[in-house]
Amino acid sequence: MECTINFIIDPKEIDNIFKDFKQGNPFTLKNNLKKVQKKYLFDNQELYSTLAQELQVAYKNIKRNDIIYESKKNIKIAILKFRMPGLDSKTSKRDGFRIVSLIDKENDMFYLLDIYSHSQGKDNLTDTEKNKVKKLCEEYAESL
Repeated sequence: MECTINFIIDPKEIDNIFKDFKQGNPFTLKNNLKKVQKKYLFDNQELYSTLAQELQVAYKNIKRNDIIYESKKNIKIAILKFRMPGLDSKTSKRDGFRIVSLIDKENDMFYLLDIYSHSQGKDNLTDTEKNKVKKLCEEYAESL
């Protein structure tokens, strides 16, 4: 039996979910989604529906090494960083987007934390960002 993952990608909704956490989302998801929207000339609805579809496809191909951190309190809660093709058929995974997300396999939830492209001059997370997402992961696990 296959479970259905709920993909939460709206930055307002994500901010609302994590608003009472000491460690909120350490990324500027809203700004990065605006860059994606501008690149592809999408309106909000197009952006969210296309992004949700592409994330679902990419998520099915997650590998063990895409997990950059698993909660020490609950191994079903983890931080993922993986590549995803661009939102058009012309872009490969290598030239597409990097996705950072918090995944809750216990409740079948996927929270988009960040999206960016290598062409923005960023490939890896900084040590500060890694520490913040680890803290967010543990705080989320404690909240369940």
